Amino acid sequence: MMANIIFIGKSGRMLAGACLFISLGITGCTAFTQGSLKDRALYRAVQKDKRFTVNEAPSGAPAQRVASFHIAEKGRQAIQNGQWQEAEGLFEKALSLDRRNPFCYYYLAEIRIQEGKARQALILLKQAEVMFHDHPYWLSEVFEKKGRCFETLALPEKARRAYDNARKHNPWNKIN
Repeated sequence: MMANIIFIGKSGRMLAGACLFISLGITGCTAFTQGSLKDRALYRAVQKDKRFTVNEAPSGAPAQRVASFHIAEKGRQAIQNGQWQEAEGLFEKALSLDRRNPFCYYYLAEIRIQEGKARQALILLKQAEVMFHDHPYWLSEVFEKKGRCFETLALPEKARRAYDNARKHNPWNKIN
């Protein structure tokens, strides 16, 4: 068949190339489509997670959890205003209402990082990691903070792995 294509001329070779491209596309299509579907599903999950924030408790949450989220949101706002001590007190109060509020651990870790207490931050980030297990956007954020902590502790290999994990959970994370 190859000899026939060669003798057909330039347009025949282009046709043969197109057929080859199509046949490769058909055989390789499944792997490409599965990868694309996986990427699209992850992208949708990440975008959905961006809407999962401390300022809104999950729907149907018990009153204590709602109150914990409300107080933790005040703590997040205190961080934005540079009121670190006030924020810490609010997060601790929120945790006393709901020990499973992942945002408390996440933002308390941010306070520890700001204080230069990377080891303490890593402990809090481990808790946040466990509690954010179904939230790729937030897991990416947790791993990014872990990477920063490991850099502070002069552990470059652990930092690299943390950043790789951040990208694994959210390839669109613009890690600094």
